[in-house]
Amino acid sequence: MPAPDGAPVELRWPSQVTDLRLAVDLREQSNDAAHVNALLQSVSAQLQHLTQLSLIQLGIHGSPNGISFEPLAALTRLEYFYCNWQLSTWTDLLLSDAQVQQLKALTSLRHLHLAGGAMATTRLLSPPHQWRLEELESGWSSDLLQLLPSVPTLRRLDVRLISGDGSFLAGLPNLTDLLLVLNDSPMLNVQAVLAALRHCTQLTKLELRIDGELRFGGAESADYLRPLTQLRSLTVAAEAGFRGLAFIDALPRELTELELGGLTADALRPPSTALQHIQSLTALQGLRLTGVIIPSAATTAAVQELRAALPLLKRCEGLHGTRPAGSGDAFESSGGWSI
Repeated sequence: MPAPDGAPVELRWPSQVTDLRLAVDLREQSNDAAHVNALLQSVSAQLQHLTQLSLIQLGIHGSPNGISFEPLAALTRLEYFYCNWQLSTWTDLLLSDAQVQQLKALTSLRHLHLAGGAMATTRLLSPPHQWRLEELESGWSSDLLQLLPSVPTLRRLDVRLISGDGSFLAGLPNLTDLLLVLNDSPMLNVQAVLAALRHCTQLTKLELRIDGELRFGGAESADYLRPLTQLRSLTVAAEAGFRGLAFIDALPRELTELELGGLTADALRPPSTALQHIQSLTALQGLRLTGVIIPSAATTAAVQELRAALPLLKRCEGLHGTRPAGSGDAFESSGGWSI
């Protein structure tokens, strides 16, 4: 907010501040480029005197046209930069050459969030750069994905793929948390993408969301997941269901969280192959199974047997609630049934 004379408000913080989050809303009419540049200059000068400050998060909302990021280079503890400029679905951030260089100078950044803009992120990751990012959030393009291995420090990614073969994953050995959304597209080599997961041996959390008519499972799925020995949380949501659940046997026995979405009516019908596979994961603490499931006395007994086989299980979701009246034999198990 501007002061009455148009100058930026003098901002002051206690000297013992260790964690600071700042948000600048460029959509406010009072925040023109000149005012915001003066504000960033003032903030940068003041924060340098906070000797205990170890983390700064800066969020900018709106178009950064005319904004100079140069003062931020003095903030050597700036770790988190968030820019949400997207005013409509089809807009992308247009950074000037000077702004690209100013942002590349922020080498202390560990978390870079550019909501929606693949073009700007591609320019920022184009060599040369000195990024040591751990988390990147952006719109995605094939050009940007091919640049990701130039930042091998990345630990967390949320990626939606509509084309390609996932080869960029081979260059990201430090990933620990990956959300991968696979679109049903003829330009996407799904098997190659899944095979590339074998390179991500440090993953502790993996979430696969598979859209359209694509189905997950089969012996090859076990081969893709077997090298992920550090995995502790796995979600597989397959819109079209599973071709098999034997891949569960390839998961590390230390897995603590499992979610399977898109189970068919046969998955829990005795003899319950799905439950037999899950019983081997004796460290499970959280389990969620959803899909179209047929409740019956035998299935209920099988689920109770599963609970008994998993002594550490604290949360069992998707298999509880009440059966909807008049639902017939099959219903969506987001509510599930009582056991």
